[in-house]
Amino acid sequence: MKFRCERDSLAEALGTASRATSGRSGALPVLAGVRLELTGDQLSVTGTDLDLTIQLHLQVGGERDGTVVLPARLTTDIVRSLGRFLVHHEPLRMRDLVGKVCTITTGRVDASFGQGLIEEGGTDVTIDVRCDPPNRLVRRARAVVVAYD
Repeated sequence: MKFRCERDSLAEALGTASRATSGRSGALPVLAGVRLELTGDQLSVTGTDLDLTIQLHLQVGGERDGTVVLPARLTTDIVRSLGRFLVHHEPLRMRDLVGKVCTITTGRVDASFGQGLIEEGGTDVTIDVRCDPPNRLVRRARAVVVAYD
C-alpha cells in the first residue's frame, strides 16, 4: 500500500477511528489497531472494539492498493509528530532555473542531446542541456542556464 495525503487529515482520521479501538488488556490484539484500506484514491480508516465501529474515508493520492492493521495509538502519535520533521517546499518552476549554474553530466552536448545537474536546496535537479555548435560542453563542464522551456 502506498499513498500521499495531508498529514493533518490522516492524523485526524486516525485519532477519530482509534476512539473505537479496544484499550482493554486481554482483548484480541487486532482490536487495538486501526485498519487502513486503500482502493484507488480512496483510503478507508476503521477502528472497532466489536461493539462500536468508526470508519472514515479520505481522498488521497493512491499509488498501490493494499490493506494493513496498525497499532492505533502508536500510529496516531507517529503521524501527529511528523509535523515537526517535515518542511514544506514550493515546487521548483522552470523559470527558477534560469541563471543557475549546472554541471554537465553527459559525454556530449549538441542541439538534440545533453544533460546537466543543478544542486538546488539539497536536491539534485537533472535538466536537458542543448548547445549549438555541438560538443563545446563536455562532462563536468559548468554552464549557466540562459533559457529553460
